[in-house]
Amino acid sequence: GDPRTTAPASAPDATSQAATTTTAPPTTTVPPGTVDPAEPLAPDGVGPLHINAAFRDLQAAGLALTVDQATFDGSGGSCYDARLTGALDLLLRFRSPVPGEGVADPADGVLAAVGIEAGLPTTRASNTGITLGSPQDQVLSIYAGNLEGHSHPFIPGGRVYIASAGLESGLAIAYLTDGATVNQITIGAQDVVRYVDGCS
Repeated sequence: GDPRTTAPASAPDATSQAATTTTAPPTTTVPPGTVDPAEPLAPDGVGPLHINAAFRDLQAAGLALTVDQATFDGSGGSCYDARLTGALDLLLRFRSPVPGEGVADPADGVLAAVGIEAGLPTTRASNTGITLGSPQDQVLSIYAGNLEGHSHPFIPGGRVYIASAGLESGLAIAYLTDGATVNQITIGAQDVVRYVDGCS
């Protein structure tokens, strides 16, 4: 028969179909300088934000940080807040690498804590799946036996629950509630996350 209708003529079609099904998977990379919204908050950090990382190292990695000058000046450079342009739902707290001493340049600080709060809507979750708005009871059941709790200093009936990541690590995750639901999650240095405001 006709060469245009023989079986070998259809082979290139099969090959091109196979090629299209084996192309690269869809990219899930996030733009430089951002933190993937799906990255969970873990005691040691979130995405590229690692607890105890130097401010200047985070900047060198392409993260655009803006220091809250009022907290920097107010603490004498010992404990201050910053925001990440590529993840404005995250609240970053830096401190001096030398306890009790301030730094003259914010870039000399180290990341002590990262948090989210109800005032800055986000879909981020902790590494145990707890989100803003989760029931307080969920925190109690997931961390049963590994929680230190005390009254929230600013919310009547509210609670602050701290779950240690292990004494040797010095890291923890804190869940702040209004007495019923989670309204803030903070991860980082255990001696910092236990406080609602500041570093000590």
